[in-house]
Amino acid sequence: MARTPPLPRRGEEAHGRTPGADAVTGSADIGFVVIGRNEGERLVRCLDAITELAPGLPLVYVDSGSTDGSTAAATERGATVVELDTSIPLSAARARNEGFAALRESHPDAGFVQFMDGDCELAPGWIDRAREAFAASDDLGVVCGLLRERHPEASVYNRLCDIEWNAALGEVRSVGGNAAYRVEPFGAVGGFDSDVVAGEEPELCYRLRHKGWRVLRLDAPMATHDAAMTRFGQWWKRSERAGLAAAQGAWLHGRGPERFNVRRVASNVAWGLILPFLAILLAVPTRGLSIVAVAALFALMAARVWIGARRSHGAKPGLALYGLFTAIGKIPQALGAVRFAWRRLIGAAPRVVEYKDAANSGARSVVYVASYLPRRSETFVYREILGLRDAGWRITPVSLHEPDRDLGDPTVDELADQAMPIYAAGAASLARAVLAELVTHPIRSLSTLFTAAADALGPEPRTPTERAKICLQGAASLRLARVAREAGATHIHAHFAHVPATFAMYAARQLHIPFSFTGHANDLFANRSLLVAKLRRAAFVACISEWHREHYRSVLPTISDDRLVVIRCGVDTDKFTPRDDEANSLPARVVAVARCVRKKGLDILIEAVANLRAHDANVTAVIVGDGPELENLRRLAVERGVADHVRFTAALPNHMVRAELAEADVFCLPCRVDEAGDRDGIPVVLMEAMACGVPVVAGDLPAIRELVEDTVTGRLVPADDPATLAEVLASFLEDRPSATALGRAGRRRVVEEFGLRPNVDRLIAAFESASGAAISGTPPRNTTGERA
Repeated sequence: MARTPPLPRRGEEAHGRTPGADAVTGSADIGFVVIGRNEGERLVRCLDAITELAPGLPLVYVDSGSTDGSTAAATERGATVVELDTSIPLSAARARNEGFAALRESHPDAGFVQFMDGDCELAPGWIDRAREAFAASDDLGVVCGLLRERHPEASVYNRLCDIEWNAALGEVRSVGGNAAYRVEPFGAVGGFDSDVVAGEEPELCYRLRHKGWRVLRLDAPMATHDAAMTRFGQWWKRSERAGLAAAQGAWLHGRGPERFNVRRVASNVAWGLILPFLAILLAVPTRGLSIVAVAALFALMAARVWIGARRSHGAKPGLALYGLFTAIGKIPQALGAVRFAWRRLIGAAPRVVEYKDAANSGARSVVYVASYLPRRSETFVYREILGLRDAGWRITPVSLHEPDRDLGDPTVDELADQAMPIYAAGAASLARAVLAELVTHPIRSLSTLFTAAADALGPEPRTPTERAKICLQGAASLRLARVAREAGATHIHAHFAHVPATFAMYAARQLHIPFSFTGHANDLFANRSLLVAKLRRAAFVACISEWHREHYRSVLPTISDDRLVVIRCGVDTDKFTPRDDEANSLPARVVAVARCVRKKGLDILIEAVANLRAHDANVTAVIVGDGPELENLRRLAVERGVADHVRFTAALPNHMVRAELAEADVFCLPCRVDEAGDRDGIPVVLMEAMACGVPVVAGDLPAIRELVEDTVTGRLVPADDPATLAEVLASFLEDRPSATALGRAGRRRVVEEFGLRPNVDRLIAAFESASGAAISGTPPRNTTGERA
């Protein structure tokens, strides 16, 4: 897998700090444990501050699956790096415990440990102040100082954090993620509870206090924090996380004499759940007065918080907003409590609520969804996934239906085992997942379902059945959203523009992340569904040909060019290679690999073989594949008297297809537009045959012309014209050197434009561009102004 380059070292004079100034002196009695995942430049600042202000003190960095070079940056700065096993559920508590264990192993004499979050930067002089506090009081178990936001002016949410950090001084009940602990009591109580997914610090402080240890906040700068919080959704998730933390703390210790967190959880549920529910329930009989009354109560709460904050902080900017957001925050905090209660009810462990943008932190995680993943006839999908994984991307495969298995490649069979099921999981499992999403994210889920219903009633669906299916797919997509959330996905990509893209579109809306899709053939014509809506909303559309690009533009003329990206279905040209000797078999072998459906034109091939045999040509045809037209094709071969010269095989695994191509003198796929308007894009098997150096004959369709240039890289024949096809095949068999030259030219064309590696690189660039748009908060728009 490709390695991500290390993060750059910050300049020595950054932020006005000279290396060595205010540096800690003395023995290595304090060690640092820093935790992070994809913190980027923030981690660089964190580590540089420690190494400059506390040179020589032990430093451990615990990484939770970063893909942005964080571990290399930590190693470069002399830190001991601990990489967590990401197959085990991650949590800050687990990361800090493993970091503490590594610190104790390397420096068993350290008496204190300073925990730091990777998005925070140590303040000059803090370590000396912490040492002094511990020396002055033998019963002091934890000490922290003042935390300030690095860029409070950057967003209202950063300013809210800055106000929040300005907490009470003196002896306190709990601390945050940045604090110094005395090693003896920390080890005696077992450190952080690794099962606590949020609010692990207050929970640990509770246990320490009940063992007689004091918790102190000093009036001294400790660190600056870089929240980088720019969106309402991030603030909402952070509030949900706080509500979940309070609920889990109350569940663990609420029955004790202190009634830990019980009052807080009751307040959250009363304000954030019961009052809004009553307001809505009584809205009709009270003619809306119930909603007005509850809104007034929230306003009074906001005013009370604002007045209290002014007494504590003075006339500081943003206090009115702080009061307002504190009141509103009761709603997501109540939802966090419901999330915890639901997980307890179904016997599942609570999950971490991520509020930091994965895209903003450099994560490279994409969910791939297809109807069948993998599928024997859709090699291009699983090749693309494997190519992305080789490039260092984390890909979670999702198969709407049961995937194909035993495809002859252990790597692909492993992909089938990894694929997360949607419909294949069963109706009961799907219903539970949808219900869980509705319970834990009710507002967002209802918004997604409303969007699906509005789409179903819109102008695109043509029949009542199609409208009903869209509503059902919108509901089922909540299951996909849960899979993507658990995978930490920053993007959802669908292969095929009909049902898989529908799932991707609604799941992405549910998660507020970008989605994209690759359209092919049947999904754009015979089974088209909500294509205009998808073109409007997708971050980008992967066009397998220039013809597809123009087709999308004809469907939605206002779509911007930069959202229509030509990304071919790539072929692994290292596996599909020419044979050593020139083809010259007798009888000559004409091979076709395709599903037995009308648009493939396999009946035209049989007619052409009959024509050739009637003129004494020594030729046979091999048709690899199955499908609804197979029996009709067999009967046609009998009727034309060539049953002994046309061999049918079942669909074959990829390695056996390569073997058939290696024995082919000519590859033939006389595609057509069928009666329903369905047609091929650029059949991947044509690329595979050309990559093997086999001369090809194909139907003259617009997209295929981009691969096969007539008489240059192959031959094109008119649709439904067996006589012309027979003439072209005869010319290949009569002039083998010219056919061989066409085969070599065809391979060059595939290597230059249709190879797997260059097209995976194009796809990566499109994913990164979509992530960049999500980070900046400016998602792609078409010229109608609708959000993509």
